[in-house]
Amino acid sequence: MKSRFNKKILLVLPLMAMSLASCREDVSELYGANPYDTESFVGNYFAGRDDFLGKRGASQSVSLSSEAIFAGLNDSTPYDGFATPRAKYPSMFVDKNGNALSLSYSTQYAEWNAQNHDDTNYIGVSFGRTLCLARTDDAFKRGIMSKLYDGQIHCDGAYSKSRVQLPEDGYSALFPKTLVSADYFVMFGRWADDSIAGSGDVTANIKLSFYKLNGDVYDSYDITMGGIPFKKNAGGSSTTMLGFKFKDALADYDLDGIVGIGVSYSNVVDEDYPSNAGVTYEATETPGVANSAFMLYETMLIGSSWN
Repeated sequence: MKSRFNKKILLVLPLMAMSLASCREDVSELYGANPYDTESFVGNYFAGRDDFLGKRGASQSVSLSSEAIFAGLNDSTPYDGFATPRAKYPSMFVDKNGNALSLSYSTQYAEWNAQNHDDTNYIGVSFGRTLCLARTDDAFKRGIMSKLYDGQIHCDGAYSKSRVQLPEDGYSALFPKTLVSADYFVMFGRWADDSIAGSGDVTANIKLSFYKLNGDVYDSYDITMGGIPFKKNAGGSSTTMLGFKFKDALADYDLDGIVGIGVSYSNVVDEDYPSNAGVTYEATETPGVANSAFMLYETMLIGSSWN
C-alpha cells in the first residue's frame, strides 16, 4: 500500500510543477504586487510595466483624424450618455441578440457592489460586462492586468480594483493570447491630479501601440488619438469613452498576430492650469507641481477572436 501511494505522489509531482510553471507570471503579479491603493497620489502610479523593454524592433506611426475616432464624455443624466460614440456607431451598443446595452454609472455601481463582483446577471444588460475581454476568453481574468479587462467601465470608489493610474509614459504589456481579428477598439477613463483645482476639463493625446512578434523582437504600430476630452477629479460617472472601428480607422493594418499593447499620453491641456510656468500648486505632494494621471478603467477589443 505504501509503495502504491508513493508512486501516485511521484506521478502527481511533475504535473504540479508544470502547473506552477504555467502560472508563474500570474502568481508573481498577485503575491507581493503593489496594490496601487495608497494615500499617496504619486505612489499609485502604475509604473515600470514594459514587457517589450530591450526587445523592440521596427515601428510605424499614424495619427488618426477626428473623423476616424470617437471620443465622448458620459454627458447625460442618469449617466448613460456617450452621445458621440452612440451617434457614430449605434450597432456597437447592442449584443448579438439585439438587446440594447446600458453604460449607466448607476447600473455599473450596483452590479459591482451588490453582486460582490459576480455580476453575470448583467450580461446582455451592461455594455462592459457583456463585451469585456474577460468574457471573450478566460485567459483575461488572471493577473494584475485583468482589472482592465473585467468590464468595469466606471470607478465605484474601489479604485485600485477598477483602474490603472498611468504616468505620461504609460505601460506596455503582453496579452495572454494572440489577436486574430476584432471590430472595435474601445477605452474608458478619466483624468486626475493631486491639486485642489476641482473638476475641470482636460484634453490629451492618447497613444496606443500594438505589438507583433517578428523573430526575436517586437514590431510596434503606434496610433495617436489627439485632443481627447476628459473630466478631471470628477469621480467615476464622468468617464470618457474613446476608440475607433478598425475597418474605418486602420483599414490597411492587419490585426492578426498582435500579442500586446501599450498606452501612453502627451500634450495635456488643463483648463485650470494652461501652463506650469509660474504657477504655485497648493496641497500637492510635490510643492509647486500638480501630479497628473490618466485613470484607465477598461480596454476592450469588441468582436475579437484570439489564439
